[in-house]
Amino acid sequence: MNQKLTILCSDDLVETVSRTLNQKILEGYLHIPSAVGVKPGEHIGIDRTLSFPASVFLLTASSDLISSVLEELQGFANQCRVKPCLKMIVQEVLQVL
Repeated sequence: MNQKLTILCSDDLVETVSRTLNQKILEGYLHIPSAVGVKPGEHIGIDRTLSFPASVFLLTASSDLISSVLEELQGFANQCRVKPCLKMIVQEVLQVL
């Protein structure tokens, strides 16, 4: 079964994510650089929204390959200056044309 993986990461982790995907994904992926992460400040006691440089990666692959990518990257989820710095969203793919 194919799955779609969306990775949202802060700039701290772009090279780590790129390196992992380059090693594991043979059919390619989409990298959207220069995205902006937004973190509302109310929960940390300020009344403004914080923003930080981020990237988005999109790919479709077998569930085994997606699991391999998740396993390799999950340890980096809390290793950056701005949190959340790494989110990985997996969705079932019904059809690829």
